[in-house]
Amino acid sequence: MENNISNRFVKCIENLLQGRILCHALTPDLYRYLKEENENGEYENEDRINVFLTKMGRRLVKTSDEMGYYCCISNYDEGEAKAEGRAFIKKAAHEFEPLIKWLRIIRSCSQDSRPVCADDIIKPSEISHSLEESEILCKMLKDIANSFKVASNSNDISKILLAVIKYLVKEEYLVDANGDGLIYRATAKWSQFYDILEFVKQNEGFDRDKHLDSEQRQTDLFATANMTEVLVPDYSNKDEPKVLS
Repeated sequence: MENNISNRFVKCIENLLQGRILCHALTPDLYRYLKEENENGEYENEDRINVFLTKMGRRLVKTSDEMGYYCCISNYDEGEAKAEGRAFIKKAAHEFEPLIKWLRIIRSCSQDSRPVCADDIIKPSEISHSLEESEILCKMLKDIANSFKVASNSNDISKILLAVIKYLVKEEYLVDANGDGLIYRATAKWSQFYDILEFVKQNEGFDRDKHLDSEQRQTDLFATANMTEVLVPDYSNKDEPKVLS
């Protein structure tokens, strides 16, 4: 038993330092390990991981919706860490737009137009149906494929959709739920993505008016960054993840 716990501790550290996010969809065993409570209702394993990371100038972070864990620099105010954070923003900025366009497509396929949340079930067949009815969404999908540099020479929407989904699986935004390509599950990397956008807003001078209501501030984040407008999930709503269809 002790050996198993030790192995999971090591695997958590390894995955976190590699920049992976630990969540129910991607790493269920490691996620359960971090969420285990002791007899006092404390997350002892979570604390152990954080103590270890602190010695390396890192810390364990939960996504805002508490659906995933990742590690980051422990003190962002330090000069070197701040420079690294800004370099990350510059590097990641070009990736934002295609991801936001993908969120727009998914919202268009959802009956209640809700954003993608960790553990949501996504069905390519339902997306295909929406694409068949909208030239705008088809163009958006082609733009995403071009940005991801997949299926660039194809005009077959089904092939383009499959290529984009495979890319999102490779980048760990989605996992193939049953291994048959029929159903996919969203990972907490989307939760991290929303947190990154909020981080950019707060640290690049985007947060102009703190008195705006919550929804307006969320949509303003994307508009200010000159990106396609999309709603960020309301994490105060703890409803169970839904099937986006």
